[in-house]
Amino acid sequence: MQPQLKNDRHPSRKPNALETLWNRISEELVERLGQAEFDRWFSPVKLVRIDTDSLCFSVPNPIYSLWIEENYLTEFQDIVAKNLPTHPPIRFEVAITPEPIPVERGDHPNDSVETLKLSADIVQFPEPPLRSDLSDDADSSLSEPARMADSSHDSESVRKWKSAGKVAGLNPVYQFDNFVVGTANRLACAAAKAVAEKPGRTYHPLFIHSASGLGKTHLLHAIGWDALRRRPKSKVVYISAERFANEYIEAIQKHDLVAFRKRYRQADVLLIDDIQFLSGKEGMQEEFFHTFNSLTDRHKQIVLASDRPATEIREIEDRLVSRFQWGMTAEIVAPTMETRIAILRRKREERSAKVADWIIDYIANHVTSNVRAMEGALIRAATLTSINIDDPGQIDEPTLANLLSQFTDAETARQVSVHEIQELVAEYFELSVRDITGRRRTSRLVEARHVAMALTRERTDLSLTEIGKEFGGRDHGTIINACKRVNAKIESSAQMKRSVEYLRRTLLAGPSTRRSRSGYRSRDRED
Repeated sequence: MQPQLKNDRHPSRKPNALETLWNRISEELVERLGQAEFDRWFSPVKLVRIDTDSLCFSVPNPIYSLWIEENYLTEFQDIVAKNLPTHPPIRFEVAITPEPIPVERGDHPNDSVETLKLSADIVQFPEPPLRSDLSDDADSSLSEPARMADSSHDSESVRKWKSAGKVAGLNPVYQFDNFVVGTANRLACAAAKAVAEKPGRTYHPLFIHSASGLGKTHLLHAIGWDALRRRPKSKVVYISAERFANEYIEAIQKHDLVAFRKRYRQADVLLIDDIQFLSGKEGMQEEFFHTFNSLTDRHKQIVLASDRPATEIREIEDRLVSRFQWGMTAEIVAPTMETRIAILRRKREERSAKVADWIIDYIANHVTSNVRAMEGALIRAATLTSINIDDPGQIDEPTLANLLSQFTDAETARQVSVHEIQELVAEYFELSVRDITGRRRTSRLVEARHVAMALTRERTDLSLTEIGKEFGGRDHGTIINACKRVNAKIESSAQMKRSVEYLRRTLLAGPSTRRSRSGYRSRDRED
């Protein structure tokens, strides 16, 4: 039986080699999976090229590749190998023209108007880009989500400001009106709105810090757009510290520092994300120091975002740290259960997604520390709902748990070693691991040692005796006492609470997201 291929649009034309190969593969896929499954998941797929290192297939959107990889990859690979003995690995790429997600009912995804709307939302508004990925060029046209933003984002004004060179790097998707406020971010949001209302007069600078995925980038963009609405002639620039550094290096290479400095020192509002990236880069810190002073002298606004407090950014000049603390510092912590539910309901409304309240509650209860992960889980749940739109009873908790397993809170999934904890605590307190596990008992050493012991008991499965052995052969009573002391101090000391929360967040983030420790030398200190 010859499958009905979506890419066979010219039956009178002789198929080329790629189409012929794809036709053979498709016939065997129909035999193994059946015509209905083929039509649902493979009819829009195309074999677009054979590279030296991959066999590349085009799919309408990421949902197709995700579903094929999770459910049909073994059969797909076997059939490809049978038809192309020297086949390279399979790779998927998203086609330029998006198409809707497949659904259970009907012969074609277009049969469901509701599902088409849902899938279009998913394609047009993917997970927000991270850091410098928001724009390939800060002066280029707006990113894809920005171009697709609806009229509520005042697209005519966006085009006007863009053409006039008044805005760089801002994404219209991020606004104050779609930022969900809760106890975890209320202070940061209030400060951001105050800065947008009176740039350079209220808080200079505004320094926002939080773990990844909690909304600080959203607030930076929202400040930019709100400031522009209030003062359309102002020049607003958003950039990540990494891109700032890259542009600085490029300006040096091209002997074009004058243009580089003019670009940033003439801004009315300068928004810099991930400022911790300047750690250890002396030349870049010097340049930013003078940019900071230039904007301050002209009473212009600077807003900085970081994954940690200014005082905890290592290898950065004291004069910069002091300037970061001149104005207002606001921390965003992980959202509460109520705020997580509110965020998910807002995202559901924005996407017109048919997701039941009990699914929203499930996601909010199991994905707790990262808003981006929550949104990713919502998208996948929306896909599952659209596929089972005629029989929602098929969606039960075990099915949902399996589908959302990759988003399950990493706090319980990531394994942490005692040595990793010791290294992190030693670095934080500017000590060595040998200090942490040794016998010296200065107040600073004892505090660091107790924190490391408490975190080890909290984040590992080691017994009290095993923990004691890892800390220089101490007995289990010492470990219990250390944990009690740390808990008591967290209750009585705001500084200790902030320190332990920062260490917990850093352990949760994992080693791949931490700053490089190269060049750092632990110091033995007597306090």
